[in-house]
Amino acid sequence: MNNKNYESELRTRLDQYLSKPLLTSQGDTNKHHQSVITCYSYHCPFSRKCAIKTQRPSKVSIRQCLRFLSEETRPFGTLSELALDLLSATEQRGEELSKRTKSILDQYRPNGPLRQRL
Repeated sequence: MNNKNYESELRTRLDQYLSKPLLTSQGDTNKHHQSVITCYSYHCPFSRKCAIKTQRPSKVSIRQCLRFLSEETRPFGTLSELALDLLSATEQRGEELSKRTKSILDQYRPNGPLRQRL
């Protein structure tokens, strides 16, 4: 095979390769390329229903996070532990809270204002 014929064949094959799209569909992703977020369960309103929460911030796949589920499948969010701690601190300082707020605190913190460990 002469050198010129070989170069033209290589150039043709290279042009064919470069003209193909990289992905056959836009949704192809590898399992090693999943999006993750940092989960702060203390701040999350869905932490009561979450099975993957931890005491410290951790990386969580978006597919496992309850915040990113569709409206139909997402559980009902309640107040986060941070919000309950702020309300409890307000009550401890003696500031006035509404009856509805007091009932929420009694429902989620029946044993007092301290946050329970995970």
